[in-house]
Amino acid sequence: RIHQRPEEANNRTTEGHYELDTVIGKREDKYCLVTVLDRKSRKLYSVKSLKTSLAVKNSLIKIIKNNALLVKTLTIDNGSENVLLHEVINQNNLYKCDAYCSYQKGSIENIHRHIRRYITKGISMDKFSDEQIQIMINRINEYLLLISK
Repeated sequence: RIHQRPEEANNRTTEGHYELDTVIGKREDKYCLVTVLDRKSRKLYSVKSLKTSLAVKNSLIKIIKNNALLVKTLTIDNGSENVLLHEVINQNNLYKCDAYCSYQKGSIENIHRHIRRYITKGISMDKFSDEQIQIMINRINEYLLLISK
């Protein structure tokens, strides 16, 4: 379905086209970060979440409501944590990457490099507070805004 995504999403001409992914610290952790990125503005949103599909769905709802996002499209991968997202985003506006092609949502994969500067692989997400996560996201957004000028 990703090949049917609207040109305005592909070309980043308007805001409201998002990519969603998760960032995992340790495989055995209970928690992950659910990250959502606007493809045009490159603004990042994130919350700490349990790794279940229900928790990821509820995290997306929280991100949308807390930030008053108008989601035109959402690009996701085929991970099992994403199976309930059609309950939040109309199926016609949900675009799945081809299997094993995470580069098709390369904007958010790129942004994860910035998260890894704060939380390296192998560091447990479980030990970070919501406040610490938000401070990190704010710093990343400030940096991205600075380099985009």
